[in-house]
Amino acid sequence: MICKLKLIFCSYRCEESWQNRLQSPLVTRLNLDEFYHGLEQKYNHTGVISGVDVDIFTISVKDDSHLDEVEDVVYKLRQSANATDLMPSTGHFFVRLLHHCGRTDELVKILHDRLNYGIFVDHHSSNFLMDEFLKAGKLAEAAKIGVLYGLQEDSSNEITNHLTLLACVQNLVNDLSWELEGPPQLEEPAEEVKVRVRFLRNPYNDGHFDLLKSAPLVGKTLANIAPALKDKTMAKSLELLGWALLEDWQKLDNKIKTLDAPILKEVLELAKKHISKAKEAEDHKVPPGLEESLQSVKSVDGNLLEMMEALTKKTVSEFEGKDIEAQEKLYRKWEEDRQHCLAKQLRENEIRQRAQSIEEKKKYLEEKEQMLSYFENEDKYDLLIEELDVAEEKRKLEAKEVKTDESDTYVPPEVDKRHNSSA
Repeated sequence: MICKLKLIFCSYRCEESWQNRLQSPLVTRLNLDEFYHGLEQKYNHTGVISGVDVDIFTISVKDDSHLDEVEDVVYKLRQSANATDLMPSTGHFFVRLLHHCGRTDELVKILHDRLNYGIFVDHHSSNFLMDEFLKAGKLAEAAKIGVLYGLQEDSSNEITNHLTLLACVQNLVNDLSWELEGPPQLEEPAEEVKVRVRFLRNPYNDGHFDLLKSAPLVGKTLANIAPALKDKTMAKSLELLGWALLEDWQKLDNKIKTLDAPILKEVLELAKKHISKAKEAEDHKVPPGLEESLQSVKSVDGNLLEMMEALTKKTVSEFEGKDIEAQEKLYRKWEEDRQHCLAKQLRENEIRQRAQSIEEKKKYLEEKEQMLSYFENEDKYDLLIEELDVAEEKRKLEAKEVKTDESDTYVPPEVDKRHNSSA
């Protein structure tokens, strides 16, 4: 079932404010090709790239003609020594640009590759992305955005919470299964390399960064986000289902024992279905009696998807205006921060150039002074040269003596073996 509701209105996207970035004086005078090549040359020469320069380049791009270059400079900034200089506005505009150019797969991949790109999607962007993906039938993509908040255990935005849970419920109801792309495999060496190890490690899953399959990711998201819901029945139902999907049987059992609200029958059926699948696995650790415990839970009728859609629509209508106002202020703040950071960088560059100019001038004056005072200090220079010559001769003599000693004491293996046999 595809979400037919128009949850978020066009005004939520703040399209006008986003397009106003192109009217900034920093952007109108910028030649993208020259600026990108300047950033690339500086990075190749120094291994450093400026966060504010990357931000300015990102906001200056308006279509996919330079989108690959944006990805390149964001990646290089993340790999450089000053990766912490990545500005929050850079991630926001990069995400919007990827979506604007229709690169959905690349967008999802970059958001889940935080190690190499360091992009953390903000609530505003994720909200309209999940809304558009749900309405377009891209249910898996909507869930892949939502599970980021489950991994970050972030339930601070009401609209994000409801859209995230709605995307997860849509995936469960439609029985969708997907898997994130894991880290690249290390290339096998051309020659066999044997490494001595003291012991072999057993396979380990940290229950967080190692999660790649849809079931545990959706489960962790439900378990972490659902408790923030005001509807007690929905909150308890989805949290219980989350622990079942995550296969944390101990927490699931504890949740069953401490329930203080009825659970939706549909949720109980989904939990039982997953437990049955888990029991079919060879290494399953489902404790005995868990299904019987679920059977004894007090339940109520209700359509999970319809109830979640109704809660989401109500939440959006309540908090949409507040989110729009906050985002409009944030756009203005980002522009001020960008101007401030650029001015600071220009001052630092000016100070650095002045210091370099002073050092070069000092060096020039020292050389000039040596030339002018050469004949006055000729005896001192001759004595210095003589001392250097003596030190060099001494070094050569010591090196020759060491080499001679080594050649006298060296016995080839074959000669040594012959001496032993004759003895």
